[in-house]
Amino acid sequence: MPIGANMMTRACKTYAVWTMAIIAFTQFSSAVMAEETYFPFDVKSYNGISYVSGGIGFDERKALDTVGKTYSLKLVFAKMGGAFVAIVDVEIKDNAERTIFKATSRGPWLYADLPSGRYTVTAASKGARIEKEIIIDGSTQTEARFYWH
Repeated sequence: MPIGANMMTRACKTYAVWTMAIIAFTQFSSAVMAEETYFPFDVKSYNGISYVSGGIGFDERKALDTVGKTYSLKLVFAKMGGAFVAIVDVEIKDNAERTIFKATSRGPWLYADLPSGRYTVTAASKGARIEKEIIIDGSTQTEARFYWH
């Protein structure tokens, strides 16, 4: 084999190795980025009760659904036809009718971590208020859905 051909064969092999390394790195980087959780919101607290709200768009709902599993209460806000409602004022009172929680949900889902007990939840959107009684039992997540006309 002539000397020039031998150098060309080594160059081709080197190029092939580098190409495969770059492809492998790119695929690995994409896989790592795909596994990262999209979390576009902050966990907040009111009166010692942590909460998070959002859910505008598929990615936010997916992230909230993952994180929300650790909260004792999930609130869902929608119109009767099924369209989600955002910017909902939420107030929660305990059995003694003391306000223990107040927040404005910036999306159709709000998760709050309440201790076990009986509560009254009031949700208000565009002047229309809905009130529901809920029980947090401490063993499973309680979900309350609020629908406006």
